[in-house]
Amino acid sequence: MSLWNWWSAARRKRLMERAERRAHANDFRAIGPLVEALEWPDVRKEAEEALIHLLPRMPAEDFQRLNSKQRLSLYRALCQKNDALTLAILDTPEIETRWEARTYLHNLRNSRPKTEAQRRIQQKAMECLRSYQERRNAETLMRPAMAPGIPLSTLRSAPHTGPEPHDA
Repeated sequence: MSLWNWWSAARRKRLMERAERRAHANDFRAIGPLVEALEWPDVRKEAEEALIHLLPRMPAEDFQRLNSKQRLSLYRALCQKNDALTLAILDTPEIETRWEARTYLHNLRNSRPKTEAQRRIQQKAMECLRSYQERRNAETLMRPAMAPGIPLSTLRSAPHTGPEPHDA
């Protein structure tokens, strides 16, 4: 093993130990590093166990703290062989609101389940997709009619230029 590989493995191990301590203390800041650790074969199992414990209880605002790389790792983990981790990810608040998760949810929905856990995963993926579509439909219905290309924030901040109301 080269010096670089040894140092990198030792660094990953230290990061995992710190993330596991946070996870056992129910510190949701551990989720980002744990999700990144899913990409490291030497510590993947420990990261999965900690995430199974933390993800279903994670507040929605903490999901927003995950960067795009961490979210992508989380979505890729949906298609791995750990059914308990997949269910924990599907129980995460905000997963159903994420456009970028749809492809992975569609893959789960279209899978052919062989076990009861896989049937639960497929059912949960269908629920997430249905919730995503309902939310999207509600947002479309609530969107104000306006001229194309004019952002809503512009309309809100524009000064009133119409006639002044008359005193009655």
